[in-house]
Amino acid sequence: AKGYSEQKAPLWQMTRPVLEHCPKLKRRQLRALNRSWTLEEVAQHRYKDDAWIAVDGKVYDITSHIVDHPGWDTGCGISTILSILAHVGSECSTEF
Repeated sequence: AKGYSEQKAPLWQMTRPVLEHCPKLKRRQLRALNRSWTLEEVAQHRYKDDAWIAVDGKVYDITSHIVDHPGWDTGCGISTILSILAHVGSECSTEF
């Protein structure tokens, strides 16, 4: 077929996110807004470069934790990153 390449793209690729163009709210900034967040709003932040979780009724922006996590640099640590990413954008009190 025209335009078809024999090279196949990887199914997925784990790379450390870069936040240079994507400023996020820090935990203190979230608290300073003095408002409640719905789980639907938390669910909109389910990406490795925009990650919120809800734990015991509180919302946390864990984006910087994911970006700075040492698991990106070690093969054995990637399972921890995958575990964290599996729960971003959700209520995950039972996981903690």
